[in-house]
Amino acid sequence: MKQTLTLLTALLLAPLAVLSQDAKPSAATGQPAKGRDPVSWVDPFIGTQSARWFFFTPAAAPFGLVKVAPDTTGFGGYAGGGHTSGYRFSDTSILGFSHLHDFQLGGILLMPTTGPLVTVPGADGQDKSGWRSRFSKSSERAEPGYYRVHLDKHDVSVELTASTRVGYHRYTFPKTDAARVLMDVGHLLGEGGVFQQHDRFSGGLRAAMIERVDDRTVRASCTIAPSYAEAPFEIYAEIRFNRPFKTHGAYRDAKTFPGREVITGFGAGYYVEFDTREEAVVEARVGISHVSFDGAKKNLVTETEGKTFDQIRAATRSEWNSLLGRVRIEDERPEAEPAKVKFYTALWHVLLGRGVNSDADGAYSDATGRRGQIPLVNGRPEYARYNSDALWGSFWNLNQVWSLLYPEQMTAFAKHLLASYRESGWLPDGFVVNRRAPGMLSNQATLFLAAAYTRNPTAFDREELWNAVWKNQTQWRGRPRYTGQEALAGYSLLGYAPCDDGGYGPSGYTLEYAFEDWCAAQLATQFGKKSDADFLTQRSDAWRKLWDEETRCFRPRRFDGSFHTPFDPNGGYSFIEGTALQYRWFVPHNIPALVGQFTPEVFLSELTQTMAQAEKTAFGPAEVKNTAGLSLPYNHGNQPGLHTAWLFHFAGRPDLSRQYVRSICERFYGTTPVHGYGLGQDEDLGQLGAWYVLASMGLFDVEGMVRRDAPVAVIPPAFARMVLTIPRTPFSTTKAGDFSKVELRQEAGASQSKADAFVPLHTLWEDVGPSPTPQPATSDK
Repeated sequence: MKQTLTLLTALLLAPLAVLSQDAKPSAATGQPAKGRDPVSWVDPFIGTQSARWFFFTPAAAPFGLVKVAPDTTGFGGYAGGGHTSGYRFSDTSILGFSHLHDFQLGGILLMPTTGPLVTVPGADGQDKSGWRSRFSKSSERAEPGYYRVHLDKHDVSVELTASTRVGYHRYTFPKTDAARVLMDVGHLLGEGGVFQQHDRFSGGLRAAMIERVDDRTVRASCTIAPSYAEAPFEIYAEIRFNRPFKTHGAYRDAKTFPGREVITGFGAGYYVEFDTREEAVVEARVGISHVSFDGAKKNLVTETEGKTFDQIRAATRSEWNSLLGRVRIEDERPEAEPAKVKFYTALWHVLLGRGVNSDADGAYSDATGRRGQIPLVNGRPEYARYNSDALWGSFWNLNQVWSLLYPEQMTAFAKHLLASYRESGWLPDGFVVNRRAPGMLSNQATLFLAAAYTRNPTAFDREELWNAVWKNQTQWRGRPRYTGQEALAGYSLLGYAPCDDGGYGPSGYTLEYAFEDWCAAQLATQFGKKSDADFLTQRSDAWRKLWDEETRCFRPRRFDGSFHTPFDPNGGYSFIEGTALQYRWFVPHNIPALVGQFTPEVFLSELTQTMAQAEKTAFGPAEVKNTAGLSLPYNHGNQPGLHTAWLFHFAGRPDLSRQYVRSICERFYGTTPVHGYGLGQDEDLGQLGAWYVLASMGLFDVEGMVRRDAPVAVIPPAFARMVLTIPRTPFSTTKAGDFSKVELRQEAGASQSKADAFVPLHTLWEDVGPSPTPQPATSDK
């Protein structure tokens, strides 16, 4: 370890230091200065004017299945007039409080009301008709694990908290004999699919049912078939109140059925009423499962039975503080406070996306809808199953933060991927309730698994991992839908993914496939599979076949090998969510060779010109839209170029990396509802937040942390002192093991050298031991 510290001190302006090699806390916690805990620095309202569906879900536990949040709109999903976030800061009325806000997943909405029974929501933005209510902005409070608001129309104060699989509601009603809770399951919410009309099912919502179980309990279910999923899946809910119902009934849109026990179909909902003239508080616990009604009930009992609202809130806050506290910031300068808010809010989003979909006992619904069971270790599930958008681009953000700070989560998610591979024979691209979902034409599960193995090599069956990766990279015949790599046939046969005669097609995926092949080759080398490693390494040079010396860009090639003409580097054809100008820097596994293609002088000049031009528009578009900026020379609001500002390291100018990385942190990232993560941004389950976390720590690996000795680019951290509490490896997935504390320090008055500033990846966590010994060579495929 002394050698490691000497190396770090020599290479870093802001040296890393192991503070305590023997620290063995039961949980990693850190207390920011002045007694403020990490949760108190998070501002969930940042960026809520234009955000994704998961983005504003305050009443949630880390990686929670249940994410309870106020919905200001959302019935009908994307095509039904609802926007992508569910909650938008400028909206003036609340539709209700729903429980599911993950990728392609929404539903189970509760709404407390008073006055005459009304069972239609009314139009967005008003509350003169329908159950909607305007709300007091001054009454809103949101923090990780808790949300509060006052509904003006109904004079009801709402408080929300949650455990991993249970939402907990506390409503304080006025003195009235008509206190009511509506429970709506017959309308689609969020990202689930297309708009439903009248009494017929079309697209996303296939079935719905809600029924009274006893005088305190209602249970509900619905079947959703999102436009982005291979097969439908079920949601089951157990809704248990703290008081018996005075009256109850069902409804279908505007038609009511007093006293009815059960109702099914589109538009279905249920209402229960209470007398609150003497006791104003009504509480509801909502357990959710994707497996069964019994699973929903078990989740409710396991996570909340015998616990009060305040106890659940305190426990969830403690959980958030434990995970957020793995980074402790010590910087009392007033000018550092906005950056602290940005940092902890970004880290909150890192830990918020990719919620679990398995039950507390490890039960889950597999890709065919049958019940599966995660293996138990000491009576607890070895890992969890997760919902997730595709892993596209996560190697430059989420993968790195998870690998460094939360490797137990990295390992668990990798085991989930491999379990999906065992069940179906393929690694998934995106997935919702274990149903494959389309992401991109690539499938970057390879990159995730390579990074997970590097961080925790003893956790995996190497042969199984390799079989999954090899198949993902090479098998295109008989490949089913929604497993990505859709341009793999052309890439495999021609050595590049060709465009059509009009110049359109997946040429840009040549660059991604080449990087994936190189990452897979690193695993093959470690596993003693030399011929596989040689084959993949040779294929990883495919990027050279698209390089155009004249334009110094990657250029689409036709099937006959000729470049497409005419060629507009600023056009988006053949490149996914970007342009040739944005993709011209995309050779993560061999940046020195890319520099050589430009020549070092031209590379530095054009990279500087790109970033200087981007700085003029704050590194993103001027449009408040979550997919804007795709035609800019550099767009920080999307994944393809998130490494670009760090490439100055490879031109011998880490000082310019520092300059532009800091400028992005200050100008692109804001602290208001409108200017949060840029104006136009695509925050895929915490990816842009993760980039900010890495940038603030001053650490970035262009290769995505897929090999132990990768050169990690380093600049001084954004704060005077940061202390990282990092799990040692190896460890089990159910217990993170021992922790070490690593210090990042900003030297006052120092300026960064022009010399290369890199450190080997493995030095970022404490004493992982020697590199895993490669296994003896085995027969290649």
